[in-house]
Amino acid sequence: GLQVPAAVVSVRPWTLGLLVLRVLCDPAWAGKLCGEKKGHAMAKRNEHLFHWLFDQPWWVSIIIGAVVFVGLRFVLPALPIKNPVLKPIADMAPMFWPFALFFLYPAGVSVFRSFHGRRRLDRQTGIKSIRELPWREFEDLLAEAYRRSGWRVTKTGSAGPDGGVDLIIERGGDRYLVQCKQWRNVKVGVKVVREMFGLMTAEGASGAVIVTSGMFTQDARTFAADKPIDLVEGGQLVKMIRSVQT
Repeated sequence: GLQVPAAVVSVRPWTLGLLVLRVLCDPAWAGKLCGEKKGHAMAKRNEHLFHWLFDQPWWVSIIIGAVVFVGLRFVLPALPIKNPVLKPIADMAPMFWPFALFFLYPAGVSVFRSFHGRRRLDRQTGIKSIRELPWREFEDLLAEAYRRSGWRVTKTGSAGPDGGVDLIIERGGDRYLVQCKQWRNVKVGVKVVREMFGLMTAEGASGAVIVTSGMFTQDARTFAADKPIDLVEGGQLVKMIRSVQT
């Protein structure tokens, strides 16, 4: 009959568990491990699972952790697996259930970020305080403002301050793409607006919004004038924030 590979039999449970956890938390690392090329979709964005969970409601992490616990503790051992390679792994699965507790970490971070985000929005006094925010906190500020306005907000987790679409907001069947530009001293030009229009068209979105703490060039305003693209700058941004402060 088939022989179980020695590597599978001799591997320590915690070593295998740490390997699984690393793959879950860092899919880009898993892509490299499998020899994927730099241009492959998995390696394009170094977005970890936990980093994504940080931006989700706390209960998302709790649910995933519960599913992992039930799967490891009860489901996998009960499966009628006959494969001599997979059977030892399934039998060892109950030993890995403590890894479900790791999902309490992103849940806690999510709670903290949510609380801090609400306080951050209410502390803003004008355009000066908004411009002092780092780009990531600027993005979080806008996400909280849209939530208070009744929008369902999804953060895309873009890897940098100019990573394209930063937020997706939805309400009543409408879906808008939002780009956040924390450009204090440089005007946002028409190139940015053209690129956003292309993304909006490709995604089939209802429209797009570009928000900057600075200003737009006249060419950018002209290009967006007859398109479903809202340009929010300076004074408009302050008005938007003040309208949802408590």
